[in-house]
Amino acid sequence: MELTPIQLFYKGRSVLVTGATGFCGKALLEKLLRSCADVGKIYLLMRPKRGEDLSIRFARLLDDPLFDDVRKDMNSVQRKVSLIQGDLLETGLGLSPQNRRELCQEVSIVFHVAATIRFNENLKVALQTNVIATQEIVNLCKEMPLLAALVYVSTAFSQYPLNEVHEKAYQPPDDPRRISDTVKWLTEADFTVTEPATLAVRSILKSAAVRLIQTRTTCGSSSLGK
Repeated sequence: MELTPIQLFYKGRSVLVTGATGFCGKALLEKLLRSCADVGKIYLLMRPKRGEDLSIRFARLLDDPLFDDVRKDMNSVQRKVSLIQGDLLETGLGLSPQNRRELCQEVSIVFHVAATIRFNENLKVALQTNVIATQEIVNLCKEMPLLAALVYVSTAFSQYPLNEVHEKAYQPPDDPRRISDTVKWLTEADFTVTEPATLAVRSILKSAAVRLIQTRTTCGSSSLGK
């Protein structure tokens, strides 16, 4: 059977996915495993959680009915999927030097899907997860000589202050770095604000992450970040 253009694009290429245990990430992983048989390695950036190591979390992920068809060929899943321990809250994504080196040498396509969408999230955690970690992903991509695409997935709940939201990238009120610096020096007491104000700040952080992607990468170019 002739391969589709999408299957040809992924053929022999390795993929890095963040946020694979989330709603969008699961759908992406299942589609890659089911529809792109010739894809190279699929690296999943994950962290231990609630006392469960990566293998247990991955096994639990595959128990989802979404993966019913994929589970019919577990040999293929085990051959293709590689679990990489990391954490968006840590410097350098919490990657070991060995894992970072492997990702930089092997990966051609990056899907950054991970984010916190909790409306009551600690603002510093939201900043680290949604903005600073996005910069870390961009930095990692700049070290990948085989990079063909970086895909950033935003949340549907990103423009709380607006009554009508269009399918476009909205600009934050200030440069992402200045927003980041401002939140870093705030105390926990400063975060005790009303809920509408908190939601507005979270939408600003998400917009900052989108702006960061736009300004730190060169769309359509293999030389990311020139």
